[in-house]
Order: sequence, then structure tokens, then C-alpha cells
Amino acid sequence: MSHDAMTPTAPATARPMTGREAYEEDVRRRPTYDNGAPRRSWDQLDDIAQLSWNRNPTPRDYPARKPE
Repeated sequence: MSHDAMTPTAPATARPMTGREAYEEDVRRRPTYDNGAPRRSWDQLDDIAQLSWNRNPTPRDYPARKPE
């Protein structure tokens, strides 16, 4: 048995999300702000907000909203 045959195969991993993909997924999960206003599209975000998403491209985990 060769060394390669004994080496476990690494699981296939998905590529990391881009900041835009993460933001759009985040908007899909929570399309409005707490006040009910719709969230902006990626193209409407200012440069600082886009930079923040690009630095940490992770959709947020939101707690369930309380019924009103």
C-alpha cells in the first residue's frame, strides 16, 4: 500500500463567501431593519460598510424576532 493510499482524502470544502454574497444572504435572512424599513442593496452600501463585509464575510446569526 502506498503512502498516498493511506492518506485520508480531505473533504471537499466550499469556497469562502465574498462580502457581497454574505451581505446578500444576510439580507435574505433579515430583509428589514427592526423598524420595518427595508435594508439597502449591496450597491447602495457606502464604502465603509462594504469594507466591513469584505473583512468579515459571514452572515449573522439572528435570534428569532419577538411577535409584536
